[in-house]
Amino acid sequence: MLRTLRSSPWLWVVWAALLVAYVALRPDAASLVFLALAAVAVAATIAQMVRSYRRASWEQETINEWNERLAALGATLDLPDDDDVLEMLSAQQWEDVFVALASMPKGARSVQQAILRTHPSAFE
Repeated sequence: MLRTLRSSPWLWVVWAALLVAYVALRPDAASLVFLALAAVAVAATIAQMVRSYRRASWEQETINEWNERLAALGATLDLPDDDDVLEMLSAQQWEDVFVALASMPKGARSVQQAILRTHPSAFE
């Protein structure tokens, strides 16, 4: 839920400015000022949607790459919640986990053990 509420601060500023302008000016629905405010609101919303789509696409590509790297290493995803495991650490933290996994013997590569070794606070 919090992930869907996150957006860039500039969108909140634009919407706040539009709200103040609308309340202060009280334009008629057929006026040019009302249409200009509506156009800015639509443009800001579309820009935010495009930004969110690009970010989600990038995040999904990154998660897919991490899954491929884990599979190539032969690592076992032995975590309690497999759905959110790839989102719980930052990119740099995952690089640390991959280094720890590579240093483990091939038959005993455990993602949980690698995370506990490199970032034990992730499970708190």
